[in-house]
Amino acid sequence: MAEQSQFGDPIPAAPRTCEQILRQIQEACSKAHPWDLVAFQKVAKSLKLLGIHLPFWRNWMFGDPSYFLNGEILHSGHKFFFDHVLGWCKVAAGLSILNTHFSSLHQHVSFRHFSSGVSQPLQMTGRDHRDIQRSIVPILDGAGTVMDGFICAIHGLVEFIYCAQDPVHTDSSIAAMQQALTDFHSMKQSILDLQARKGSSSVINHFWIPKLELMLSFWQQIKANGTLMQYSAEVPEHLLITHCKTTFQQTSRNTRMYVDQVIEILNHEEIIHLFDLYLILRQAEHSVNKNTIDSEEEEVTTMDPALEFI
Repeated sequence: MAEQSQFGDPIPAAPRTCEQILRQIQEACSKAHPWDLVAFQKVAKSLKLLGIHLPFWRNWMFGDPSYFLNGEILHSGHKFFFDHVLGWCKVAAGLSILNTHFSSLHQHVSFRHFSSGVSQPLQMTGRDHRDIQRSIVPILDGAGTVMDGFICAIHGLVEFIYCAQDPVHTDSSIAAMQQALTDFHSMKQSILDLQARKGSSSVINHFWIPKLELMLSFWQQIKANGTLMQYSAEVPEHLLITHCKTTFQQTSRNTRMYVDQVIEILNHEEIIHLFDLYLILRQAEHSVNKNTIDSEEEEVTTMDPALEFI
């Protein structure tokens, strides 16, 4: 298991298996009663546990969290880029120069144009993070204010994130993904030399970032469970918008009645969707009790894109 001081190492640590975790939980329970929350939390923290004494996978015969808990592209890739990598670029290249280059890019359909730069966007989504990734490397190169080693390090991380999103993987594509991360680790000292990694009050001289250590297990997870894109959190994140944020605008915005009103709105929408489905089946002269949907599938998912994932 990787310690905090190993999070920036280029060599993956041994996985933390279910046997090790259950053994540590048993040790923690022997030192403090699990329902004595304060005492048990202290013991669990000393053993690097979260304080959960009955994990949901404890009775799974072949279940091992080191295998079935996969890396997640939206947060481990795109959010990592926005929280860390983009910040390094702002410091190294200069915020005003970076803003000028982004605002000078030609506008393209389906791509966000950052007319005011990327320093303080009013609203930033995962899609915007990807749009910045597409152009950050050539912009750094064109800025002329950063050393080649820094650009190579950023290019390695961006290339790794792109490779991790492949819908189909081969031995060569996995090797390319590994090489991209290796390129970053071989050049990451350039980031520290420029003092580009900063905290809230001072310069940080290490890469103790949990998500960076998690990237070292991506190719093993791909070999064991397939492409990581099928485990992306983008679908449930989008449902948060359609089922919570959008419906909030249809409520009275009374915080005490918000939950009840949202549930009622969603129930009404579900009834409407079911009635639409009924009309489609009737118009196509299919039985309402027929379980398969052939030509109507595209029309149904057009009405509600969320049904495409069910």
